[in-house]
Amino acid sequence: MSWVKKLQPSMTESSGQNSDPLAESLPPALASTLSKHENSIQSLLEHQSKTNQHLFQLESVIRQFNDKLTASIPSAPPSAAQALPVQTVQAPRLHFRVPESSPSDTYRGEYGQVRGFLLQCDLTFGTYPETYNNDQIKISYIVGLLRGRALQWAEARSRDPDFLKGTLHDFLTEFRNTFDNTETPAEISKTLWNMKQGKQTVLDFAIDFRTLATISKMDPDSLKGAFSQALNTSLQDQLAFCPEPETLEDLISLAARIEKRQRSRPRPVQPCYQPVLQNQFVQSASPPRPINVSVPQDEPMQVGRASLTPEERLHRLSSRLCLYCGKPGHFLSSCPVRPKGRARQ
Repeated sequence: MSWVKKLQPSMTESSGQNSDPLAESLPPALASTLSKHENSIQSLLEHQSKTNQHLFQLESVIRQFNDKLTASIPSAPPSAAQALPVQTVQAPRLHFRVPESSPSDTYRGEYGQVRGFLLQCDLTFGTYPETYNNDQIKISYIVGLLRGRALQWAEARSRDPDFLKGTLHDFLTEFRNTFDNTETPAEISKTLWNMKQGKQTVLDFAIDFRTLATISKMDPDSLKGAFSQALNTSLQDQLAFCPEPETLEDLISLAARIEKRQRSRPRPVQPCYQPVLQNQFVQSASPPRPINVSVPQDEPMQVGRASLTPEERLHRLSSRLCLYCGKPGHFLSSCPVRPKGRARQ
């Protein structure tokens, strides 16, 4: 090719000259810095390439592991009449995991709170059946929430190796017999008939009444009668003018409305004066005049026989004291303090 021979030497690959005139004009220090940066970038690119290769290998291992799990789960063959779409099979869940909801309240052995505590535990077992799938896990969960006397009882019973390995029914039976004060229907009915509202509001008292009424065997009419006679007298007086409610809930609602009305009424203002009786007015009209006794400044007050109390007079006579000044060593007739010329006491 004749046109290649006519090219200038700087435009051919075999010329041997530097094709970058800008690099020749740079200072040596700056050229060295750029060269180092170029080498660093090249090293980072190689490191990134190796990292990508490792990620690709990990992804391949994960896919193989997922394929093995998928192949181990038997799947029913699709019917010929209807082709089912392909669904992604998830990995099986763990056998035991921590529940996501908050744990139940702890129990310290208080009487009357066993049923509520066991109810919360039962709700937890029903919410997470895969977690609490056997009696031993359920018993361990209940024991983990015990505190105080209840925990001391569990610690003492745990010395029996078969205590935590038994059935949940046997554990709950012994637990209720120890901490649940079970009352007979007759005792519950007696408690209902003896209840009083006192200073509670109707709604607060109704909570306690409903709690016992739920576990009692009293008929609805008896429950209405027990609730009516437990109310305060003012509410009973107002209920006497109202038609009889059909149910216990209607009676509670009616009593609550009456009580709300009574509390919203303005109370009468008490008078700020005290009424004066007629005999008090007569006595205050003519009060007794005080007797003014003039006693000299330098003379002690005369305490003659008429002014002494019977106890003081007896004390001075028994102690041989003067009846005038009360000092020992002399008597009234020779009292040095007593003014002379005074009438004989």
